[in-house]
Amino acid sequence: MPHRSPRVPSSTVGHVDVQPLDEDGVLAVTLGTVAWLVAFAVLFVFFSDELRAHNTQWWLTVCLVGAGLGVPGRWYTVRRREAYRRARESHG
Repeated sequence: MPHRSPRVPSSTVGHVDVQPLDEDGVLAVTLGTVAWLVAFAVLFVFFSDELRAHNTQWWLTVCLVGAGLGVPGRWYTVRRREAYRRARESHG
C-alpha cells in the first residue's frame, strides 16, 4: 500500500515567493547578441574552409542577422527598462 502524506490546506501548498532573474530582458538580449557574434567569429576563423567546401556559408549570414537583430533589441529593452524605472519612481 502506497504511503500517503497528510492533507495540507491548499493555500499553503506550492506557494513560493520567487523573483524573476531578469525582469527587463536587457541581460538576455545582450548575452544573445554576444553569443551570435562569438558564433560568427568561431565559424569564420576556424571553419570557413569547411563551410565553403560544403556550401554552408549561409551560417555566417545567420550569425550576423542574429547579432544584427540583437542590437535594436538591446536598444529597445534598455529604453523599456528606463521607462519602467521612471514609472515606478513617479508612482511611488
